[in-house]
Amino acid sequence: MEAAPALESFNPATGERIGSVPIAAPDDVVAAVEHAAGVQPLWATLRLADRARYMARAAQAVIDEFDELVEVIGAEQGRPRAEAEVMELLAAVETLQWLAEHGPGALAGERIRFARTQHPVKRGRWTYEPLGVVGVLGPATEPFATPLGDVAVALMAGNGVVLKPSPHVPLCAERIARVFARAGLPEGLLRVVHGHTDAGAALVTGPVDQIRFTG
Repeated sequence: MEAAPALESFNPATGERIGSVPIAAPDDVVAAVEHAAGVQPLWATLRLADRARYMARAAQAVIDEFDELVEVIGAEQGRPRAEAEVMELLAAVETLQWLAEHGPGALAGERIRFARTQHPVKRGRWTYEPLGVVGVLGPATEPFATPLGDVAVALMAGNGVVLKPSPHVPLCAERIARVFARAGLPEGLLRVVHGHTDAGAALVTGPVDQIRFTG
């Protein structure tokens, strides 16, 4: 049997091969979306406070793996250690901790005020409901903090997520998935698919309910 095609990752500063990931065919991308859609309804039933606890645990997972993550980001981007620490990892921790603390309040909805002279007994509220599955297209220049933030916001709002990173930084995306796995996220709720423009096109035109894209 022919081996599945692989996407290789190289350190741009040294040319060293540092790893590889399987490339997802367009049908695989659609299957990933459908898989996440199958898990998402149960996730959406969780209370906001419960989802927030996953964000807090993900922040702790980044802290626990801090040194390893610096090495991965630095190798895959040829980036100085201090820059990876401040602009990627500390930024990611801050985003996750903010969502853990303030996410429930931001998504709790708000009361609608009516004129008492016209509607003396009427009451109303705005509420926020999950969309379903959100597709995230990650950038090469900010391979960890930016896509992790998009993933975290979508999850906090009760959605499933399929992340398609830049083909230049696939290992960073795998570590994002690992962070949320360590946080105890339900299996299949977050999927990562790798590839070039055909994989991105399959995600954008697939059965997702929203696309988040940072170019």
